[in-house]
Amino acid sequence: MIIKCFILRTDYKPELGKNQEVLVLLNAKNELPTANSVEEAKKNLWQNLEFGNVFYEEDDVQGIFANLPEETIKTLSQDWKLVLFSDLQAENCPDYNIIVAGINKAGYLI
Repeated sequence: MIIKCFILRTDYKPELGKNQEVLVLLNAKNELPTANSVEEAKKNLWQNLEFGNVFYEEDDVQGIFANLPEETIKTLSQDWKLVLFSDLQAENCPDYNIIVAGINKAGYLI
C-alpha cells in the first residue's frame, strides 16, 4: 500500500472574502509526501506528522489527510514547499487527482 500524505494550508486574506487560496505541501517534483505505510511515514518523513481520515483509494494508493505543525513546515529542507493549488495541473503534478479529491473532501470549492 502506498500512502500519500495530504497536508493542506489556506492563505487567509480578508480581502478575498470566501475565496481563499489553498496551498499543498509538495516535494520538488510536485508530489505529495509518500510512504509505504503510516508507520514508515512517521519514521521517514516527520515524527510529529498527525494523520486523519483516508479520503482517496485507488488500486494500492491511499490519500490520507495529515497535519504537520507550522513550525515544522518552516524548518523543512528546500525539497519541500507549499504550492498554490491554482498553480497545479495534471500535467505538472503526478498527484493532481488525489489533491483535487482532498480539496473537495475538505469542503473547498475548486
